[in-house]
Amino acid sequence: MLLCALCAVTANAQNTIVEGRVTDAKTGEGIAFAAVAFKGTSMGTTTDFNGYYIINVSKPVDSLRCVFVGYNPQTKKITRDVKQTIDFVLQPTAYNIGEVVIRPGENPAEVLLKKVIKHKKDNDKSKYDSYQYETYNKLQFDLNNFTDKISKRKALKQISFIFDNVDTSETGKAYLPIFMTETVSDFYFRKNPADKKEMVKATKVSGIKNKSVSQFLGDMYQNIDIYENTLLLFDKGFISPISNTGILFYKYFLTDSAYIESRWCYKVDFVPRLKQDLTFTGNMWIADTSFAIKKSSSRLIKMPT
Repeated sequence: MLLCALCAVTANAQNTIVEGRVTDAKTGEGIAFAAVAFKGTSMGTTTDFNGYYIINVSKPVDSLRCVFVGYNPQTKKITRDVKQTIDFVLQPTAYNIGEVVIRPGENPAEVLLKKVIKHKKDNDKSKYDSYQYETYNKLQFDLNNFTDKISKRKALKQISFIFDNVDTSETGKAYLPIFMTETVSDFYFRKNPADKKEMVKATKVSGIKNKSVSQFLGDMYQNIDIYENTLLLFDKGFISPISNTGILFYKYFLTDSAYIESRWCYKVDFVPRLKQDLTFTGNMWIADTSFAIKKSSSRLIKMPT
């Protein structure tokens, strides 16, 4: 009799089986890994990659809850001891956040400039007992602020062809090169005993041939050291682009990066903050790690008065 009673209890016991799908209310797509569990119990499961689930329980339960991060949770009533389909359509959660203010970080070109200034003593050639280098100097005089009326004057008719060589600067201003001198030389220096020597390997003068102009240019030739804070030109002190106070006189822009003689370098362009300052416009290539000036090109905005 006891065995028959146990059989009767087993025959009358049934499981609650629930299956269905969890989807996004806006897109209709299935939500993977959403949590589905019977409310008030630890019995549950998660949806598959397509949002489907199935869950089976023999204990008395009355509701099923679905939860997923970023969506409002949802609870639905179920029927006990039967197999049924329950789908969940979840609404995305709307979050109200305060004002977000995004501020720019430090100019990367100015970061490089600070490192160049910090390593000046390490890279300045004056600390060495002896050194040598090849130098290229180019000095060019241009005619600018001219108009079409000037180029059409009768007095210039015989040399009107020179106006066919008008060029345009980086700022968009037209200029006409009228005189240029170029020199390539090897420079040698020794500290003890003190000695220095420059051997000119090649020189070229192009443009107007005039003794007075040539003499004037000869007096202007100077050996410039960019590591100095102030560069003397035309008996005037110009601010070096890597001066310790350069950031007060120049704007810097990181524009390129490349290998130069197997060293990774960064190209930084610089322009004056104020036109009336004795400054330059140009660019320089800064070597990574050592932060030495690998190459630099500078030009004057205007002749000092």
